[in-house]
Amino acid sequence: MRHLQSMVEGTGIELDRLRQIGWNSWNPIGLDEAWKDAGGLDEYDPYLLHVVDMLASGASQADASAYLIAIASEHMGLSSFDPKAAHRTVADIAFHMNSVMR
Repeated sequence: MRHLQSMVEGTGIELDRLRQIGWNSWNPIGLDEAWKDAGGLDEYDPYLLHVVDMLASGASQADASAYLIAIASEHMGLSSFDPKAAHRTVADIAFHMNSVMR
């Protein structure tokens, strides 16, 4: 957890805001509030932080969305997920990044 926090320190990016985006916009495995309350709040952190890194390194939103889609379909093994959710998530992260990194 500390390592993930250190990835956003000094950038202005708020880990709590990334988590809110991930849980509200993406949440491919459909975890609920009870999961978050039981310590699973950081479930999507590595994926969301990777998207931040991709965008900060110049990757397109389409590439970052493709990454989240691959995570859901290949890494998580989901046969049913909403690709539009990945696009919304990346757009929300990009908006957050643009608002704090000016």
